[in-house]
Amino acid sequence: MKTKIVYVLVSDEKDLYLEQAWLSVYSLRLHNPTAYVVVLMDDNTERSLVGKRNKFCELVTEIKVVDVPIEYTPVQRSRYIKTKARQHVVGDFLFIDTDTVVTDTLDELDNMEMEIGVVPEFHIDLNHFPGVSGLHAIAQQLGWSYNENDKYNYNSGAVYVKDTPTAHQFYQMWHECWLKSVTVLHRHHDQPPLAMANHLLNHPIVPLNGVWNCQILERGIFYLPDAKLVHYFATSRLKSKDDYIYVLEDSDIFREVKELGAISKRTHQLLADAKRVCNSRTQIVAGAEADLLYTHVYRVIKKLYRRYPGMFRLLNNMLKYLGNIKSNLK
Repeated sequence: MKTKIVYVLVSDEKDLYLEQAWLSVYSLRLHNPTAYVVVLMDDNTERSLVGKRNKFCELVTEIKVVDVPIEYTPVQRSRYIKTKARQHVVGDFLFIDTDTVVTDTLDELDNMEMEIGVVPEFHIDLNHFPGVSGLHAIAQQLGWSYNENDKYNYNSGAVYVKDTPTAHQFYQMWHECWLKSVTVLHRHHDQPPLAMANHLLNHPIVPLNGVWNCQILERGIFYLPDAKLVHYFATSRLKSKDDYIYVLEDSDIFREVKELGAISKRTHQLLADAKRVCNSRTQIVAGAEADLLYTHVYRVIKKLYRRYPGMFRLLNNMLKYLGNIKSNLK
């Protein structure tokens, strides 16, 4: 495979981002042992690669340190490097976020014809996107507006780019839009600037098939059987373990890697069969039931269930009682 695989890593001994990247690169090597892997990082991260952390480097082909403004926070440093990746890598590449698992060979990348390819966020178009009003609000704050040509909100967890003038121009615009977002809105997120860059450059992004970024928590079930890459979203680690859909969301796995400085046999098996490691209590919902998950009512009920179980049981019993009365009156 000629196409390079690119990661961005900003990490220190206190966090779990290196361990997260470790799992992803390890899974990549299981299916693509000869892949050329580039990890872009800041100088602080490079200095932290000592002891057990240094073993991660054995999986990587090339480590490249990128200069980053010293005043930036770690998350800002990560997004700064991410939006400048095209400038620092020679050749076509697939950028991959660290909260991912590679589940198949990626040889088909060499046959890609588009210059820039990205999978839509949540695997849906803007017309059906939950919270689309929030996207419009951020766009307006950044000085632009969506129009009928903006079909998707793209997920930047996997970005395919060729080494062409168009791709370089796009990344330059993406980075400039990100800098504006940081300065004007004090937001570190890179996806609103991605959408802005795509809009301003007349939509050079081509939608990639969902198998290249199977967002397991958001409609990814349709793409899981043929997935090349599973994206489980690092932010999901904030959830209770009972709520994990994907086993590899469990931060205990990352802590095990940190402690061992290696991938255990158990974790190796999980990564080798990563399309099947879902929570046994997972249930698929669709239609109106799925829509309810994005309502404020659902969020309130969920919060009540978690934080105030006694109050939740009382409310549930009251509704059950009222339901029984209604049934008896029929």
